[in-house]
Parts: sequence; C-alpha cells; structure tokens
Amino acid sequence: MNDVVTESADGERTKSLFSHWVLWESCIVAWKNIYVVLVIGLIFAVVGTFDLYVTALNALALSNGEAAPLGPVAMTIFWVVRGAVNSILLAVLMYAVHSTVLDDCSSWAVFAGDGKSKLKKLAFRIVTALMVLFLVALLFQVVLALMGFKAGDRIEGGAGVIVMGGATFFAISFGILSVWFITWPASAIWSDNATLRQAFYRGKKVFWYVLGRNVMVLPVMAVLQLVIAAIFLPVVTAVFGAKDQADVASKFFFPGFVFSISALNSVLFVSWFVVLSVIISRALKLGDARLQNAQA
Repeated sequence: MNDVVTESADGERTKSLFSHWVLWESCIVAWKNIYVVLVIGLIFAVVGTFDLYVTALNALALSNGEAAPLGPVAMTIFWVVRGAVNSILLAVLMYAVHSTVLDDCSSWAVFAGDGKSKLKKLAFRIVTALMVLFLVALLFQVVLALMGFKAGDRIEGGAGVIVMGGATFFAISFGILSVWFITWPASAIWSDNATLRQAFYRGKKVFWYVLGRNVMVLPVMAVLQLVIAAIFLPVVTAVFGAKDQADVASKFFFPGFVFSISALNSVLFVSWFVVLSVIISRALKLGDARLQNAQA
C-alpha cells in the first residue's frame, strides 16, 4: 500500500508518493535494523527492570512503615542516570531509523565513518528536547505548589475546574508545539535547514501529515497493547491475587516477573518509536520539499 500526499501549488494539485505505507515501511526498517532494535530493546528492558525493582522496593518499605532503602538524593541520582541512559538509547534507535529512511543505510553500518559524530549531534538535540519537556513538567508542578496544592491532594470544586482546564490547555498547546518542532533533531544531519526557526516553518508545513499519520497508527498500537495485555494478564492475576502482602512481594520481586513486565513495555516503546521515527523522517523530507516549493 502506497502513502500518497496531495500537494497544491499555483492552482495545480500534485501527489507526493512514498513507496510504502507508514506501518509497512516501519516493519521494513525494523527488519533492516533488527540487531540494533533487539539490542536497544534488551537494554530498555534491563533498565526498566531495575527501575521497577527499585520503585517497588521503596514503596513496599514505606507501606510497612520502614525507611526507604533509597532516599530522595539517591532516587534523584537514579532518575537522572536512567533519563540519560534512555535518551542515549532513544538517540541510537532514531538515528538508525532515520539513516535507513533518508540515507538507505541500516544496521551497525550507520555508525561507521562519521556516523558517531552525526549520532552525537542528534543525541544532543534529543536530550535538549527532553530537558525542555522535563522543565515544562517541573514548571507545572511549581505552579500547583504555589497555588497551595501538595502531592496526593484531591482537587475539587472551582479549583479543580481551573486546574484541569489549565492542564488541558497546556497539554494541547504543548502537543501542537511538539509537532511544529518535531523535525528539529533530525534536521541537524539530514537537512540544510537545521535551525530552530526553519524547523518551525517546516513543522507548520507538515503539521497535519504528522498528526494524521500518528492518529492512523494509534489503533494498531492499541491492538498490540491489548494482545500483550491478554498474554500477560494471567501472570499478573496470579501475582497480585495472592492472599497477603508478603506473598505478593515475594512473587513480584521474582526477577523473571519484573523483567517480563519491562520486556513487554520495551516492545511497545521500541515499536512506537520506530514508527514515529519513520513518520519524522518522511515529514522532514516532505517539509523541506514544501519549503522549497514555497520559496520558488
């Protein structure tokens, strides 16, 4: 199935044709980079296992009235390290996908030659974007704190309406901005228009393409999530259906259980970002073409 994008310029309508539909292209790209995908997925699963284990261990200790094994400082360091590792893994995965779609180069070969320096450029921009996301979320928490709300508070009445309305408006606005600037990281390598300003102009040209393709693949990702949930539901029921907390803890902290949860989350995460990277690659190519047409 082809992916057809209709253009309109000077009163004439033309069609830009991608050789494969987004999902099929994503499958092809994932297969070409299968070893990269498997390694990245495995590392994501291992990191997620440790994250689940540490978080659950702290929660269990607090529920028993004991001191958390890892205090606030240790947890902060842990979250920073985990965020850095995940950002690097994400950059490697997206670089491999972008290289396959835009350069027709795949697997470990993409890191040969000047590949490492290009990866650093992409990683820097991805980390910068994630830092902005983190700071925005932190700002939202600060605003709530200044309004007198604390973690665990129930927000009701007029204050609840204001907070929920503000959060909704904020989320929608941030989502729109994210789509506008979504090609900025990849443009550092694969575009002559690599500035933030040009990314904004490009994003406006491909806004509906990016949004539309993401909406179209959501049902498929939802089905994948349901299949994984159906496979894993009996195991979860057996663990959390135990009679007492000690039994639940002993089963939950069994390494195979925690790792299996992380592995399934890793499958969903990696699958989604392969598809998203393909959409971004096409948006970059399509956006640059539309910018050139507009300037001609």
